[in-house]
Amino acid sequence: MNIAQSGLKAASTRAASSAHNVANSNTDGYDPGRVLAEDVETGGVRTRIEKTDEPHAIYDRDGQTVEASNTDIAAEMVEQLGAGHAFKANIRVIQTVDSMMGSLLDRKV
Repeated sequence: MNIAQSGLKAASTRAASSAHNVANSNTDGYDPGRVLAEDVETGGVRTRIEKTDEPHAIYDRDGQTVEASNTDIAAEMVEQLGAGHAFKANIRVIQTVDSMMGSLLDRKV
C-alpha cells in the first residue's frame, strides 16, 4: 500500500511540475523542470525536480537580445498524460488492496 501511495505522490508531482512548465512556457529564459524518481529501500519512490540545462533559442525583440523558454508543449502534454495514467494505476492498486483486505476480514473462520 505504501508503494502505491508513493506512486500517487510521484504522479501528482509529475503533473504539477508539467503544469508549472506550461504556465511558464512564454517566460523568457525559463528552464523547465523534470521530475526524477528514485527507488526507496523500503519500497516506493522518492521524487525530486531538476531544472533542464539546455541552451535557449535567442531572438531579437525591440533591438534587445532575449533567450526564449525551453518548454516543449508537446512533451509536456505527453508528460501530463503519463502522469494521469500512473495516478489511475496506483489508485487501482490501492482499491485492489482495500478489496482484498475487506475480503479477508469478511471471511468466517
